[in-house]
Amino acid sequence: MHTEPNRTPLNDNHDPARTSPAPTEGAQGAVPRPGAGAPKPQRAQTADEALSAHSGTSPVSLSDVSGAAHTVGAIFSEGMSALRAVSSARRAHAEARSALKELLAQIEENTDLLAHRREVEQNYGSIIAAQTAERDKAARDLAEAASAQEGVAETLADLERRLKTMQDEDDLAEKRLRDAWDEARANERSARDGLEIAEHGLAEAQQTLDQARATQERAAAAAQKELDEATEELAQLRAEYANIQRTPSANSAAYSVKSEELELKISDAAAKRTKAQLDIPRIATASAKAVASAEDAVAEARLPLEQAEEFHRGTEEAVEAAQAELDSARHAAERRQRSLRDEITAVRKAQRDHEQAVSDAQARREVAEALIAEAEEVHAHPEKTEELARTLAAQTAERDKRQQAVAALAEQEQGIRARTHAERVRLGLAAGAVAAVVLLIVILATVLG
Repeated sequence: MHTEPNRTPLNDNHDPARTSPAPTEGAQGAVPRPGAGAPKPQRAQTADEALSAHSGTSPVSLSDVSGAAHTVGAIFSEGMSALRAVSSARRAHAEARSALKELLAQIEENTDLLAHRREVEQNYGSIIAAQTAERDKAARDLAEAASAQEGVAETLADLERRLKTMQDEDDLAEKRLRDAWDEARANERSARDGLEIAEHGLAEAQQTLDQARATQERAAAAAQKELDEATEELAQLRAEYANIQRTPSANSAAYSVKSEELELKISDAAAKRTKAQLDIPRIATASAKAVASAEDAVAEARLPLEQAEEFHRGTEEAVEAAQAELDSARHAAERRQRSLRDEITAVRKAQRDHEQAVSDAQARREVAEALIAEAEEVHAHPEKTEELARTLAAQTAERDKRQQAVAALAEQEQGIRARTHAERVRLGLAAGAVAAVVLLIVILATVLG
């Protein structure tokens, strides 16, 4: 199927007229024209021969350099031809393997398809019966699941309406209790203000009583002091008058004036003492009345304070009761709503289960219908099965041919690789040598430059 590509002989005993590369311009000797009686071409000099020829001690001539260049060119030409031959053989082998792989995949697919169609044709009756029963059962399951799904949807809608109604009622009840709690707190604040007013009134009455008692003590002390001073003054004047009476003066006029003056002072002091004696009970009575009045005011102030304290205690108890009722109502509402939410969650799960059941039943019915349609198509068109069998037979025959071709191409590629090994090795060595020479020239130019 595939022909072996041309290759260059590797030994020195080949026919030069058939295998030697054509000399190029610039090489030793001119290119002969056809019909001009050109001499027979000489064998190309190898790299080893070129090196041996130039290893002597004689000076290198221009012809020697030209021959070495011709030899290196031949090595590169033969090496590149060998590389192209190997690349061509490898590409042909790879393309053949890829085509064979595709053909094998088609054969495998058609083999499975043919076996399946023949199995369907062989079991056509049982397949139709089984899948028809499965389709009908799936249809019944679908109807039942759809009906159950509708019932669950109605139950869920009813539960959600109940939850909404419950929430509205609980919110209304909580608002009413919160309003009552706010009112109880307002009453407590008002009662506390009244209590503070009553406490302030009692404090003022008590302060007035304390002031009345202090005034009573100061007035009694002042009256007593005035009486004591008047009594002491009267005693002093009487003693002075008695002393004058015991020792009358020789000057009767002066004695008389002094005596009369003391009598007047004694009279005034006596009157003053009498007044002080009368003021003491009067002041005591007035002070006692002021104290009694203040005590009555204190007693009167205690009564509203006691009432305010009792009212404030009642409002505090009312606030506590309203708070407890509000908290209890909130907790009860949370319990009721949580219970209903749990029920709704369970119903939603059942709804998802029914939805899955509907989906599963639909899928089963579609699969059964597809299998029935496939069985009817295979049964109604046996010519397609036969056509597939003929196609598979042709592909199998083609597979055998391609397998042989791939094996031949693999052997051919391996042979070309073996035959061109020397040329490819010499090409690598020559390329390395050229690279080394170029590197040496660069180094020398760098050092000597």
